[in-house]
Amino acid sequence: MQAFRLGSLDRKGFGLEDIVEMSKKRNKGAVYLDLNCYGKDGYYAERPGFQQIADAATGCSYVCGKSLGFEEGTGVLPSLPIADMLSGAIAVLDIMLALRDRERHGGSYHAFAALVAVDAFQLTEEVGLYSPETVAKNQSKFKFGPMTPDLMVEELLYVLTDAWGRNSDILRRPDYMATFPETPFGKNHSILGPNVEYSNADCSPRWDHGPVPYCHSSSVDWRS
Repeated sequence: MQAFRLGSLDRKGFGLEDIVEMSKKRNKGAVYLDLNCYGKDGYYAERPGFQQIADAATGCSYVCGKSLGFEEGTGVLPSLPIADMLSGAIAVLDIMLALRDRERHGGSYHAFAALVAVDAFQLTEEVGLYSPETVAKNQSKFKFGPMTPDLMVEELLYVLTDAWGRNSDILRRPDYMATFPETPFGKNHSILGPNVEYSNADCSPRWDHGPVPYCHSSSVDWRS
């Protein structure tokens, strides 16, 4: 799975065709997934991009600003990194399907996940949009702080978690969380648990360990 600009790895000898050739030599197919902002074609395809750009390009920021009562044309970023998370989820599903089909039928598989595709789909009728009345009802219940055009996603996340902590039990429900006796961040550290549970407990997603800071691995000398 790679998330460089479209075509970047081709120029470095590690693109799709390069991987397919490597797969032929080992007599086993590969699963190759491109994750980028604009997808596999179109005149923006090779441009760099990240979530906030996709949110603006597709109109998600416009819709959020409108739902919050700002004047026409004022954009506000979604208060959760939805495009990032959903694109990652779609990428995982694509990879799992490809691995299944490779096991059944052999061959190599190529898939795409694009931020703008995820964002654009959120604005379709199949998904639907919250009405201003629903937005106002949520605001009345949770009492979120101001969400304004100058705030980035991380700052908006602080607005959300602060309101949830003060005005609901969402962040304190034990069935939502996974708690670890000790992590580098402290003792009894709780994080959001996996949101999927299967009837076969052995197959259910689970965290094997708590969160670890960047460059924290004891097996690597990061200073060298």
